[in-house]
Amino acid sequence: QTLLEKEQVQVHSEHRLQSKIAENLHLAQTLRETQAERDTANSSLKKSQDDVARLEQELKAAKEHVDDLKQKLSQETQSRHALVQSTLQLTNKFESRLVAA
Repeated sequence: QTLLEKEQVQVHSEHRLQSKIAENLHLAQTLRETQAERDTANSSLKKSQDDVARLEQELKAAKEHVDDLKQKLSQETQSRHALVQSTLQLTNKFESRLVAA
């Protein structure tokens, strides 16, 4: 090969190398952007998971509060029913005494 041919081959190789370097730089930039998007998505996912966990806790606490209120209502209903029964018994005794007197 002549010196000119060797130089042409070298120039062609250098151009191919520069092209590959440019392609790799572009791929590296795309990778960085994709990683940044992934990091943003992961952060959003973590926040959503935290929100879900918090809401599940709030729901559990609300259900427990409802159960407590139902229990109190049941106890109060029973207590008032017992009071009504007691009042009726006293009324009946009082009426019986009045009739007897």
